[in-house]
Amino acid sequence: AAWYTVLHYLKPIRLRSNVEMDGIQLNDLVREAIHRDFVTGHFFNSLWLYYSAKALAKRIEVDACLYPFENRSWETMLIAGLSSRGNPVRTVGYNHAAITPGHTNLSLGIDEAKVIPLPDTIVTMGDATKTLLEKNGNYPEGMLQLGCALRQGRSNDAIGTKCPRNTISKVLVVLATSLEEYVHTMIFLNKAFDGVESYQIGIRPHPAFPFSQAKERLGEPKLKFTLMGGSVEDNLNWPDLVIYVSSTVGLTAISKGIPAITIDLGDFMDYDPAPEN
Repeated sequence: AAWYTVLHYLKPIRLRSNVEMDGIQLNDLVREAIHRDFVTGHFFNSLWLYYSAKALAKRIEVDACLYPFENRSWETMLIAGLSSRGNPVRTVGYNHAAITPGHTNLSLGIDEAKVIPLPDTIVTMGDATKTLLEKNGNYPEGMLQLGCALRQGRSNDAIGTKCPRNTISKVLVVLATSLEEYVHTMIFLNKAFDGVESYQIGIRPHPAFPFSQAKERLGEPKLKFTLMGGSVEDNLNWPDLVIYVSSTVGLTAISKGIPAITIDLGDFMDYDPAPEN
């Protein structure tokens, strides 16, 4: 993997034809995307997974593979590596998260399914996501199957439905896996709550994305807040209001009767998991 990464970095992959969309040449953007994947290690990591899966298939006879589906390059390399020995491997990808209009990685080109490794079946977390993928995804007929949500922690007893309150004093801000979202949300909150002392602000970072990275970019925020740890269920027992940008916790809050406000950070893509209200 390291050898091929160095080789292609020193001798860049050449585009065989012009890349065009609506009459606009995109070759420079594609070259920059390829270069960025080398610099960030993305290309190396994808190759590493391919050779790891290939080595695994040599050691054990893999009959089936179930994995979380987001149509990332590592997923295609996993499938390619497991099936490299010619053995039939049944692959199922589970589309485990909500889909927003900004998730363009889940939309295939018209003939893309003919050339990239895809799972035999893609199970969606509900009929809404299945409908969106059928409408915009260009997936082969029959590949998409209906499933249920994986997050099953919130039973009827876990969180009592909130009763509407006349005043709002506790505000929970939930963040997703994006440094840009962390930084721009904090900039917004610093302005929105500047000089306002009547609210308790709790911020729930994504479990896989440390808040310290945003503090390194921003410095010490002026906003007074508490970092919330623990489970989503525990966190949602606390607030009168939830603020989010792209986190599905906003949807979870709504389902339990907690008002939720989405922040528009001015991105040209829409990452709200409830874009149609």
